Amino acid sequence: MPKNKRSRLQSTRNKENGASSKQRQLTGSDIPLRRLFLHINELPLYLFIDCIVDKRYWALVINGTFTEEEVIAAWEVIVDQYNAALGDSEGKLYLFLYKLIALKEIDIQMIYQAVNILRIVYNKPFADRLNKLLGTSFKFNPDDGEEYLKLLTRCLNRTKGLQLDLDRRKMEFEAIKKRHEGERVEPTREYFQTVLINLSDFAKYPVDDKIKTFEFCERFRRLTKYLEKERK
Repeated sequence: MPKNKRSRLQSTRNKENGASSKQRQLTGSDIPLRRLFLHINELPLYLFIDCIVDKRYWALVINGTFTEEEVIAAWEVIVDQYNAALGDSEGKLYLFLYKLIALKEIDIQMIYQAVNILRIVYNKPFADRLNKLLGTSFKFNPDDGEEYLKLLTRCLNRTKGLQLDLDRRKMEFEAIKKRHEGERVEPTREYFQTVLINLSDFAKYPVDDKIKTFEFCERFRRLTKYLEKERK
């Protein structure tokens, strides 16, 4: 409440002095400062995306009037900071996803193969492998035919979750792959959305494009570091 009162008093004072202020000359302190975003720790990610995807470089202007050359120069500074902050984490994530996708595809194929074999004849090594691939501890009893087939069906149903995760990884992989196909290929909004989804999964809460660009880079770097440890 006291804060609101101060605001109202300031507003009233401005009105009372309105007539006299029109009569005096503007001073240097009255002129809006010319300001540009010049660092990724201040620039919101959504504005960075506007610049890099849509080439709306004027989004870097905070106050004042700038020439096109000044705005482009500021953008080059931002891009250098962005690349430095990411380092080679994106390249490492690209390679990690490539290997992860290949392994997940093999796992899914092995699950289907194991289920098909177990439907024909019970084989303990295949049953153990199936449990290991799915992270389950099903007790396969071929003497109870009905329950035995139900468990195999449950195994196949569990592959749906694995397939969804695989599809998501492929989407991220393709987004990164597209970015590196050639110098003329620019990052897309889908690319940033995909990375933000993965950052949200990692953080266990929504991470959106309102974060600062530096925070985006740092979160990306930490995710990559975590994935590298998981791979070892």
